[in-house]
Amino acid sequence: MHARLSVHVVPRRARREKTKAAVPLHAPTPMAKDEEEALFLKLKGLRREIADKRGVAAYMVFTDATLQHMARNRPTTKADLLAISGVGKRKLYMYGNDFLAAIRDAR
Repeated sequence: MHARLSVHVVPRRARREKTKAAVPLHAPTPMAKDEEEALFLKLKGLRREIADKRGVAAYMVFTDATLQHMARNRPTTKADLLAISGVGKRKLYMYGNDFLAAIRDAR
């Protein structure tokens, strides 16, 4: 005689709905003004200097999208900088003063 096997069906977990960010960080938008573009390029240069000193890829410091947000919003305080997507407490501590100084000097 054959033994009868019982099969237990395990239900799949319900999938979470995906939400879209209002402005995706991986798709930078074109800069609106010449001075924003100039500041963005200045911030990219600063990012390259910092990355070279630390021996890391530039995007590990800040992404282009984060730099564009900085150029557009021109934060003046650490709290303002922390409010920008891509800037956390660690990066604020490590790079915040340098980037705030560059933004301040561009005014």
